[in-house]
Amino acid sequence: MITLSKSETIKNILHKGKKKVFPDFIVIYRENNLNYPRFAFIVSKKVSKRAVDRNRAKRLLKELVRKYFGLISGKGFDIIFIARKSILSKKLQNLEPEFFNFLKDLNNDSKAINQAYNSL
Repeated sequence: MITLSKSETIKNILHKGKKKVFPDFIVIYRENNLNYPRFAFIVSKKVSKRAVDRNRAKRLLKELVRKYFGLISGKGFDIIFIARKSILSKKLQNLEPEFFNFLKDLNNDSKAINQAYNSL
């Protein structure tokens, strides 16, 4: 998994990317003309002032990406995940349906996504 680190690249995606809003996180994505996806994870202090909570939110989002990376590995997108406050009370299993809804929008290959979702 390759992460985005340049702030100007992230700002560009935030301003020009497509946005999908879910109850526990927001996803902003844009094509990158590469053959692989790149990711960024943002958790602001508005979510929690405690670094422990913010790090847990990032770990949950990163684990979602790691677990289902095979479904998006061939796609050339820059993807930013922004955590919302409600993510702190969730477990990984509770976030998977939202993540699959995002994957359905991102991918045209819904058969593989439906198979993975049904195997939960």
